[in-house]
Amino acid sequence: MHKRLVIFAAVIILAVGSAAAFLVTRKSADRASSMEKNDNTVLSLLSQEAKSQEAKGKLFIAKAAYQKLVNDFPGSSDILAWQKKIEDINIKLLFSGTITPGSALYEIKAGDTLTKIAREFKTTPELIEKSNNLSADKIIPGRKIKVW
Repeated sequence: MHKRLVIFAAVIILAVGSAAAFLVTRKSADRASSMEKNDNTVLSLLSQEAKSQEAKGKLFIAKAAYQKLVNDFPGSSDILAWQKKIEDINIKLLFSGTITPGSALYEIKAGDTLTKIAREFKTTPELIEKSNNLSADKIIPGRKIKVW
């Protein structure tokens, strides 16, 4: 009688353990599936936001969104396209009059030359010329220019 009780208890324990293991495995799989769906939703929303901000001309925000996509989804098949977008936005910012964290607004003073300004900011006269759409190295005192 005692042996039967031990065997019965062992069977019950095994059954409960198996059921618990099944539930934990099932819950884990559900959680993984849910996380994957959330990741896809975040990826989709962030991608839409980046494109929208770029279309509106809000290049800083678009660049940040593309950079977040690159950082958060490194295994995505779209990563090269996002990196290309970041490069394109960097070029647009470089050759636009938009003041960025890497640039400064400089007011030209009498006696300044592009070479002198470039030397002061450790850049090139050509970059100053292109960034400000200057047609020649002729500059006018009082004018404000973007300098990298």
